[in-house]
Amino acid sequence: AAAAADDGVARARDELAKAERHLHRTAPRLVRVGLENVKRIALEHHIDGVYGPLIEHIAAPAEYHAAIEVVARGQLFHVVVEDDEVATKVLDAFNRDKVEGRVDFIPLNRVKQRQLAEAAGGDAGGGAQGGVP
Repeated sequence: AAAAADDGVARARDELAKAERHLHRTAPRLVRVGLENVKRIALEHHIDGVYGPLIEHIAAPAEYHAAIEVVARGQLFHVVVEDDEVATKVLDAFNRDKVEGRVDFIPLNRVKQRQLAEAAGGDAGGGAQGGVP
């Protein structure tokens, strides 16, 4: 049982390494730097509710990857956060610390509101974005 668990951990580490290599090949430099800084800021400032880039939350067979990239376009590297307040906390620290990079957010409260509004025929609108060049 322990050997199977170790194999599972090793496979997960390999998948993470592959995803990180993919990120470095496909994301623009300022986006990569922004993602690294968001992760660091969330840890250093103890900001809960930062879930990482959307690309880390998509699991699909390899034959669907191209289709996902076409549909999601540049949004694969947007950072998923719990809500607008979390995005604001990260952006405030981002700007206060004057760190380099570009970052866009997908606040989950906006996604849920948009889905409900679209079902009712309206539009709840937007997400937060920002960055320091």
